[in-house]
Amino acid sequence: MTMFAKMKVRTRLGLGFAAVIGLLLTLTLLSFTRMTAIRDNLDEIAEHHMVVIGNVSEMREAVQTIAISVRNHVLLADADGMAAETKRIDAARAYYAETEKNLMTIAGEADSGLLLKLEQTRVADQNAVDKVLQLAASSSGETVQSPQKNAIDNKVEAINVLLAEVQPAQTEWLRSLNAVLSAQEKQAEDAVVEAHATYANARLLVISMSAAALLLGIFIAWYLTRSVVIPLHAAQGIAQRIAERDLTQSIEIRTHDETGDLTQALKIMKENLASIVNEVRTGTESINTAAQEIAAGVGDLSSR
Repeated sequence: MTMFAKMKVRTRLGLGFAAVIGLLLTLTLLSFTRMTAIRDNLDEIAEHHMVVIGNVSEMREAVQTIAISVRNHVLLADADGMAAETKRIDAARAYYAETEKNLMTIAGEADSGLLLKLEQTRVADQNAVDKVLQLAASSSGETVQSPQKNAIDNKVEAINVLLAEVQPAQTEWLRSLNAVLSAQEKQAEDAVVEAHATYANARLLVISMSAAALLLGIFIAWYLTRSVVIPLHAAQGIAQRIAERDLTQSIEIRTHDETGDLTQALKIMKENLASIVNEVRTGTESINTAAQEIAAGVGDLSSR
């Protein structure tokens, strides 16, 4: 406090305003930083996790379409119906491949293991489905790749492959897709929790910093007012006593700012006035003495 007492009023006011402005800037910077963190969490949810979840959901629909179509293909006996189901399977595979390509561009390193497993299950299912389609086509007479088997044997073998190979492969494929979906949903939930925690921390920090800024602002205003008003009040008292012709008061300089300069000027003025009064008093006494001497001399002359 002694150091501040030696500062000029303008310097103290400048430091006070600078402190308040600094707190406001700090509060603004912290708020911006926290809001940026919240925005990043929301962007991660909206632009990554939700997109991945959407892609995986579409891929799962394609897998289910393939599963239905391959069963229909085995159950159908007419060539046109089987050809339609084959086209449906090819379309679902193309849609799956395009969606998978988009998924690979946005998936993170944390998902690489699940995506590798997903690709392995896709290849296994595709091989099994192609085997079923080939057997079913042979049973309808579209191709003649197994002349040693009749149509009924190929149909039965296609059903057996469907149950023994395709169905487990598709189950594992869907399980892999669900694993990716669950992982993304978990990551999205974690991002939401983190966003809420960041918001709570930001709110607490803003409230704390605002309260600190308010208290510090009040203290700075009180201290600056006190450091200016008290010396001015003291200077006013000195001037009032001088106006009341009291030149005996002792004036002490307690500050080194503009109010201290004012007090110093009042002290010099009081000392000069006291000096003038002493000079006038001395002159008056000299005049009285001279007048008494003149009166005494006149009295001596009269008595003669």
